[in-house]
Amino acid sequence: MADLYIRHSEKINRSETLQQIIGSSSQIESSEIDSHNDSNCIYVALVGSDSTGIGTQGQPFKTLNYAVSNMGGKSLLGIMDSNDYYLTATINLSNISMFGHNAQSPTIKIDPNATGIDTLISMTGNSKLTNIKIFVSDTFNDQLTAIAIDNGSIKYVEVEGATKNAVHIL
Repeated sequence: MADLYIRHSEKINRSETLQQIIGSSSQIESSEIDSHNDSNCIYVALVGSDSTGIGTQGQPFKTLNYAVSNMGGKSLLGIMDSNDYYLTATINLSNISMFGHNAQSPTIKIDPNATGIDTLISMTGNSKLTNIKIFVSDTFNDQLTAIAIDNGSIKYVEVEGATKNAVHIL
């Protein structure tokens, strides 16, 4: 199957748009987020800790990269606030649903000092990305795909500033 790139809901061969919106977070309903609790979900919050947190709502992890590496068989990843989260490496979501918790709309950004990253979020299996913003600063000069998806779904996601592709469907 050939690669498919999406820009503004059109099938095209290449995407260098500054903004890609898939749905509007104002339209999100609680039924669109998988039912979650401490038994099936890892939580992240900017006030959390990767050293003392355990990934629960009461003791969340601090960083997304750490949380994804410590899912412990859980399939849901809830971001508990609308803060900025900086990535130092690609997040690989394999059968993981990542979402903004309780109508929060967090922003995922690339760390300004990161090198060698060509994709921010890679999705395989039955992964979902819901109610998330992705922003790539115009000071990041490398070619970057915001989301590479092999299988899964994206809803209420906004991508701004991707220098290569907003969404790359494999």
